[in-house]
Amino acid sequence: MSDLKDYIKRQTLEQQQGINTGIWLAKWLQLYGSVFREAARLYVKNFASMAFAGALAAGGVILSLGILSGPLITGFYLLAFGVVRPNGPMSTAAAFKLGFRDPLTTILMGIAVLGIMAGGFFLFAGIPLIGILIGYIFVLIAHSFLFLIFPVLADRQLKLVPGFVQGLRLACSHWLPFAFFCLVALVLGCSGVVLKIIGIVLTLPLYCLAITIFYSRIVEELPVTIAENLSLRRN
Repeated sequence: MSDLKDYIKRQTLEQQQGINTGIWLAKWLQLYGSVFREAARLYVKNFASMAFAGALAAGGVILSLGILSGPLITGFYLLAFGVVRPNGPMSTAAAFKLGFRDPLTTILMGIAVLGIMAGGFFLFAGIPLIGILIGYIFVLIAHSFLFLIFPVLADRQLKLVPGFVQGLRLACSHWLPFAFFCLVALVLGCSGVVLKIIGIVLTLPLYCLAITIFYSRIVEELPVTIAENLSLRRN
């Protein structure tokens, strides 16, 4: 009789876990869908300014050999925050000017983030036969941990170490669903590569808007205690 009771208890627990997993998955899928729909809507509405900013950021990163990637990416996110939030968009010039407000921090952050991904890629790329594949996998995994650093830096105007640590901690707080979203957004953002540089300019703003909206939503949903620990208090 006790064996039957234990079996029923296990079955009930397994069913409850399955229901909880389904609810958890449905919640994240709903969030993904709403984020990408909103990103697409805002992209169409602000197409000219976002495409111009994408061209400016991509061109600046290439011409500076990545050295100015930090300020340019920060400025790009500041422009996206202006589009996403109800206080209204700022001009492209104002956004990029603010991106260079603390050039030492943003330049070093750009070098650190790109250095981690590029360094890991080239480290693994030297492995015979499968090195390139492992390198790309490393970049995807590293990006899933680092993709919130620049939104945090732009939103909270933090210094180098606090910005890096808080962006990393936020990404790790729900790493698996965040990583899946990051992968989809990255594929979407890089899909323009089939059209060479022009395509990247067109799809990069969509990636930036999606990340910005996602960041804004998850910060709003964070419990107050976690938000305070991460210095990401809800407004």
